[in-house]
Amino acid sequence: MMYTEIYSSFHKPNIQTHSYNTDVQIKGLIIKDPVSRRFYTNIVISPEQIKGLQTHKGLILVRVSSCNLNFKYGDKVLVFGKLSQPYWSGNIGTFNYRKYLERHHIYGIMKIKDAGNIKIVARNEGNFIIGKALALKNMIKRVNKQSLPDPQAAMLNGILLGMREDIPQQIFDMFKKSGIAHILAVSGLHVGLILLMFWGFLKLCRIPRKVAAFILILLVTLYCMVTGMRDPIFRATIMALAVLVAIIIDREQNFYISVSLACLVLLLINPYSLFNAGFQLSFIATLGIICLTPILIKLKPRFLFIVFAVSLSAQISVMPIVAYHFNYLSLWSVFTNIVILPIVACILALGLLASVFGILWIKLAYIFSMPNWILLTILLRLIEFFSSINFMYFEVQKPYIADIIGYYTLIAFTLYVLYNGMKNRKILYILTLILLILFLSPRIKSRSIEIVFPDRKSTRLNSSHIPLSRMPSSA
Repeated sequence: MMYTEIYSSFHKPNIQTHSYNTDVQIKGLIIKDPVSRRFYTNIVISPEQIKGLQTHKGLILVRVSSCNLNFKYGDKVLVFGKLSQPYWSGNIGTFNYRKYLERHHIYGIMKIKDAGNIKIVARNEGNFIIGKALALKNMIKRVNKQSLPDPQAAMLNGILLGMREDIPQQIFDMFKKSGIAHILAVSGLHVGLILLMFWGFLKLCRIPRKVAAFILILLVTLYCMVTGMRDPIFRATIMALAVLVAIIIDREQNFYISVSLACLVLLLINPYSLFNAGFQLSFIATLGIICLTPILIKLKPRFLFIVFAVSLSAQISVMPIVAYHFNYLSLWSVFTNIVILPIVACILALGLLASVFGILWIKLAYIFSMPNWILLTILLRLIEFFSSINFMYFEVQKPYIADIIGYYTLIAFTLYVLYNGMKNRKILYILTLILLILFLSPRIKSRSIEIVFPDRKSTRLNSSHIPLSRMPSSA
């Protein structure tokens, strides 16, 4: 949640190593919408007072189980328990949960199993606007739950609000295997679809261009806040606002400036975002669409190829990043997106209408939820089919950093040739040499092996010191 990043940027971490594994009493503010799972609830608190520690800066993740309290953003809570450091096994190549939390300014964890060790001492202590936006989000979730059965209701909450906690793991795995798991994470796709739909509607209503842009600024900002100001949608919102403001002030819309502005703002808020997979995928996919789509869109038939060109551009641009972070590739994703995106756009539109009218009167939501149930069921059947085709989904070895640099160097060179032509063959020779160096450098075998033990100590052995073992020959 981007509000967490902004808030914590003024509350720098200062939890010392000796503070862990000690019983403490913490009084703090919940600064993020709580996430409820089947057996527990995660809340992120900013400590205001800690008994048992000399310092109390840095956010703390509290996992509460067996508790009937209804936690909300802005609640002030009093917690008693053992403060521990986020765990990481130390194995190279495994997910580093500690580093992941540190990038969100979370430096301590508490697990509360006794309901008597946590209580709410005050309500509505957070930001007023953020609090109302998150309350609206929970109202929309309830409307969807009341007007649709599961798993369709859980899928709609995932598509509309990015709330995936209620989606069964089996269905989520099918989304992932089909290459369309991104539609369950509110992102630039959702912002783009909303802008496209409402811009077309306002244009049909003959609303002046500048007025329409101002209305869309309010709408996109509200949607960003309702969905919890998550990182992906915050990025997309900044880019959208830059384009809409350019329309209002009669400036030429430059997508490169919009992307650069969004990147700069996010890195100023949290420099750790640069190493986040979502950050990398979002900006690289956007740049890929901007750079590659104008070239691919020239192919025929033009109308049909627009959707294909956008999907293919994004796929080409993020392929090595996906392989690096997730060790898999889905060749189906280009084709599944062409089939799925029009259905998702309709689901999103009907979901928004059902939410607005359902808040006024729940029975009005059924008018839009009934056709949406049909579309959600069709979507579910399609992902079942796509995920069953195994040969288009395969695991890959994590590529070297040099391979990724070489890949994007080759794309940049191809774009240069397509736009400017090959006027100087020396550039081709230099590029060939660079790519050859990048390809061979990580593959030159070292004569030593580094062994890292769980206690973080390491030793380096020369290959000449490593004994060779032979199997005894059978007599």
